[in-house]
Amino acid sequence: MIFADSIWINASPPRIWEHVACPDRWPRFYAETKCAQISPEGGVAGSLYAMEFGTHATRTLTHCEIVDLRPGSMIAVKCTVDEKSQPMLSGEQTMLIAYELQDEGPRTKVTERVEMTGTPDVLVNWLTTVIGWLIYRFRKLAGNTTLRRLKRVVEGPL
Repeated sequence: MIFADSIWINASPPRIWEHVACPDRWPRFYAETKCAQISPEGGVAGSLYAMEFGTHATRTLTHCEIVDLRPGSMIAVKCTVDEKSQPMLSGEQTMLIAYELQDEGPRTKVTERVEMTGTPDVLVNWLTTVIGWLIYRFRKLAGNTTLRRLKRVVEGPL
């Protein structure tokens, strides 16, 4: 299951990169997220993080690693769900979250891609896909997406 979305932000790529360069900065715009760095050096390929997604009642613990990084233009983070936090899942579930920045002069196009894989149970996979799609679409209609929050953070006062 892949979700992708883009937004134009009235800022230069370096200004946006300050916010997306390391997962430990994502809680600024990624709602209901906590992040702690594990490896000694952050913001480089191979850096490890412990992240929590969701509210206290629906918290999902993940182990994340930067798997692809092009400083100033792209970051991809692979998150593996901690099975203890999601006992209903059978097998390993992973999520790849990527942000890509394209310089367009006075503004920047930011593309977010979220790809979920690894749920072998067909029924669980189908339900996850439908529920995920509905949540994603309703949040987008309500203007409550990660990219919209990123835009507000970046374009806000200096």
